Amino acid sequence: MKQLLYAAALIFVPCLADAQMTFPSSSTTWTVRHGNGEAPPDYYVYALQSEDTIISGLTYHKLYKSADMTFDESEYCGALREDATHKVYYMAADASTARVIYDFSMAVGDTLWSQATPHTAEGIVDNIDTLTIDGIQHMRWNFRTMTAPVGTVWPGGTWIEGIGNSSLGGLLGSPMLQPTCDCAENIICNGDDAGWSYHNPLYASLDCLPPTAVTRVNTWTMGAQVIPNPVTASARIVLTGALKGAAVHVRITDMAGRTVYDAGYAPGEEILLNSGKLHPGMYLYEITPETGTGVNGTFVAE
Repeated sequence: MKQLLYAAALIFVPCLADAQMTFPSSSTTWTVRHGNGEAPPDYYVYALQSEDTIISGLTYHKLYKSADMTFDESEYCGALREDATHKVYYMAADASTARVIYDFSMAVGDTLWSQATPHTAEGIVDNIDTLTIDGIQHMRWNFRTMTAPVGTVWPGGTWIEGIGNSSLGGLLGSPMLQPTCDCAENIICNGDDAGWSYHNPLYASLDCLPPTAVTRVNTWTMGAQVIPNPVTASARIVLTGALKGAAVHVRITDMAGRTVYDAGYAPGEEILLNSGKLHPGMYLYEITPETGTGVNGTFVAE
């Protein structure tokens, strides 16, 4: 198991092909929201860790789907690979052939073909601009529907290099999918081991950590987890198992043994960390309940 998803200017793909980012191949996480119509939505986590697999002589990167931030082999859902032409292929765990889910070589005016219905056109690349994320420019492909007037862009139809589909359809679906109910999948956040870098503006009010992730971990084991780790701005310590709902004492020390934080928390009270109050480096935390055995661990502040 291993723990771990606007300045616009017209750009022509042939001019920047060599400068394009490659699609993630390891240590990447996407949190997603899946609508259930009238029922509450589900939340999942997709992750590339560091495991590869050979399929038909080609190297793919194993993709996992889980309801929490830990992944085991039973949660393997498929595999991804990008070829030299910037096409990204997905081979589902139960499929016999791979399908193209992204083609980052598409130019303005190119047609996007349906994944679900062969030989059916879904949309057209209206323009390609750039999006700055964490100080890095990412190319962004904006699509318009086939029936929209020329020049009319559907705001939801977008691909972002290095991240994926930021609109309806989520990581593995089409950017032109338009269901008549709240039953599509959408990327909420994207990040890597250093923390979250992209937060979908359509879901700015949602936490990057899906609520079900905490719920499911709580049923597995007693412990504590700093999310995200490393702490780049703020983070929280999530208590699991018997510690959840208990009054606890939190003590944090640096590697020299100096106490930098010491406080008590009522049952269910949120434990927040602020990296602005910590010098960069590694820290030890100790969580002690009023009764029973406590836990300890480490985290890094940046």
